[in-house]
Amino acid sequence: MSIKPRRRARGDAAARPLLEAARQHIREGRLYEAKEAATGMLARSPAQGTVVALGRALECAGTGVEGRLVLGLALREQGRPADAELVLRDALSHRPQHPALLLELGNA
Repeated sequence: MSIKPRRRARGDAAARPLLEAARQHIREGRLYEAKEAATGMLARSPAQGTVVALGRALECAGTGVEGRLVLGLALREQGRPADAELVLRDALSHRPQHPALLLELGNA
C-alpha cells in the first residue's frame, strides 16, 4: 500500500506570499498593509479552514494580539462580522485594555 503525499491546492501556493507579507507587515508595525494581505487571502479562499490557518499562522508569527486584530479587520471587511467578533474577543481576553481591539470590537 503506497501513501501518496498530500497535494496542495492551487490556492495554497498563491496564498503563501500573502501570508508571508502579512507576517512581515505585522512585525514592522504596518497593520493596514497586513490587513490588506489577510483580506487578499480570505478573498481567494473564504472557507472557514482559511480563517483557522490564517489565525494560527499570524499567531505563530510572534505578533501577539496584532495578528488577531489583523484577522478581525480582514474578516469584518469581508462581511463576516460574527467571525470577526469571535477573533477579536479572543484577542481581548489576552490584552483587555488594548485600544485598537476595543475599537474594532465595537465596529464588528
